Amino acid sequence: MSEYSSSRDLIIRPLSKELADASVLQVIDNLEPHGLARSAVDVAKALVARGATSLIVSSGGALVPEARIAGADHINLMPPAPNPLKMRLMQRQIARLIQKHKVDIVHVRSAGFAWPALRAAKAAGCASISTVSDVSAETGGFFTRRYERAFTGADHIIAISDFIAEKVRTLRAVPTERLSVIHRGIDLARFNPAAIKAQRLIALARRYALPDDRAIILAAGSITARNGFDHLIEAIAKMDRDDVFCLILGDEAGDPQAGRALESLIEARGLGGKVRLGGHCDDMPAAYMLADVVAAPTIEPEAFGRVCVEAQAMGRPVVACRHGGARETVLDGETGWLVPPGDDAALAQALMQAVQLDAAARRTIAMKTRSRIVTSFGRERMCEQVLARYSLLLAPHVD
Repeated sequence: MSEYSSSRDLIIRPLSKELADASVLQVIDNLEPHGLARSAVDVAKALVARGATSLIVSSGGALVPEARIAGADHINLMPPAPNPLKMRLMQRQIARLIQKHKVDIVHVRSAGFAWPALRAAKAAGCASISTVSDVSAETGGFFTRRYERAFTGADHIIAISDFIAEKVRTLRAVPTERLSVIHRGIDLARFNPAAIKAQRLIALARRYALPDDRAIILAAGSITARNGFDHLIEAIAKMDRDDVFCLILGDEAGDPQAGRALESLIEARGLGGKVRLGGHCDDMPAAYMLADVVAAPTIEPEAFGRVCVEAQAMGRPVVACRHGGARETVLDGETGWLVPPGDDAALAQALMQAVQLDAAARRTIAMKTRSRIVTSFGRERMCEQVLARYSLLLAPHVD
């Protein structure tokens, strides 16, 4: 069991009365639809549902309308440039917002806003909290190091995985009592096998021309080197089977060269009929349902690893690399397989085991994966844990 497990049990405690009357300001770079922003909007909606005042500061993004419709207030501010003058000007702006909206808690979700937002919170006597999804060794000059340290200077720090919590503790010397783990949560209604209609599956199968007589190996994520899709292609080549087909879904993330490199590798290995790059997919729940196994061959550790969680929510076994958040979300030998990063032979062997599962074994894994994700990685659970942490900040006497 993790030593950073305190927040995971907070949802069994009733929230303090003060939270319903509180004003919470979340600060984040932008509200484009990525994991950090999705979590911020989910928490904002949960706060409104509990009667609290919910505010978000960001530079804007596609999720702003959703937050506003739910009753949260959005204030548009650009992240400050990393220099002392810009930081102090931003500190004054946030201080004015704190005073105007009688903010009780400032929740910082982006390193760029950390220094001015947390200083403004401290000066105003607000409680502060930060959610950390990554941390690295301090680099650069004096001011750069100060800005890097600021993110972990809040009253309490939420890490999105045990992996990140350990990095925060060791790289920033944060004591365990100021640190808790709250995993990101996914939308269990959207990622629900029972919600997928046959028409959606048929449409996607036709769009990607998936063969009916082969086991489908699915991978998803930005087409970048860190996601390890080249290792997946090499693993497919090592499997040397004509009854498998691999579909890789994801945008090129501004680097078309990466996609061309994968296409060249597919051609060089003679896998033109076995591996396909499908580009962006706007119906990932249905895509997971079409797969027999989902691969996450990342060569760099992910802080959380949303693909692994989403795939398991859809009842699919996962083959992932044994590092980062995957070690917490995938149960090796039970809900999937964990292999050494960059080990093409081990990846091929695990994929072979997955595609050879019989129907009974697949049903058993599907029940176990879905049950575990519903219990531990749902959006509602994540929101309850964050709100419970807010409650403790407002009422520190609560045990």
